[in-house]
Amino acid sequence: MFSRYLNIKTLSFLAKPLLFFSILVLPAYSIPFISKETELSMGRSADKEVVQQFGIYQDKSLQLYVNKIGQNVVSKLVNKEFSKFYFKLVDSSEINAFALPGGYVYLTRGLLASLNNEGELASVLGHEIGHITMHHGAKMMIRSIGSQILSVGGAIASPQNAGQWLAISSAMFQQINIGYGR
Repeated sequence: MFSRYLNIKTLSFLAKPLLFFSILVLPAYSIPFISKETELSMGRSADKEVVQQFGIYQDKSLQLYVNKIGQNVVSKLVNKEFSKFYFKLVDSSEINAFALPGGYVYLTRGLLASLNNEGELASVLGHEIGHITMHHGAKMMIRSIGSQILSVGGAIASPQNAGQWLAISSAMFQQINIGYGR
């Protein structure tokens, strides 16, 4: 009887890391559970927030230039899952570029000013397009949900350690998503 209990306990101990792995890591290597329509909706919604936060840089000729280079890169895509991409030059001196689900790509005026030629601009935009076509935003959202499940599940299983479960799941989420940051 005792050995059976020990085997169940051992199995439970071994299953926990596998569960954590499947909740937090596997979505990075799978097709997201979020539909294309949901990604588009997420992007539209977040676009409004980005524009409100940063503002659009008011030089129309530079906006058109960034869009032209971005659309040229998009025209070379083999995967035409998203039919429209939106390239926006935001009014920030910070050197940065980022993308949102659904085809939204942002470049700061600070980054544009630091680039030496059109090829560098195309490379930056191509990198951001890659985040969109690989569904990195959607996958991060799924991992976030996995992290929350881990935190809540741990808190339910061990209420006295709820704070520790939150810290562990947050740290794991940050480590898994470190590849998307700088």
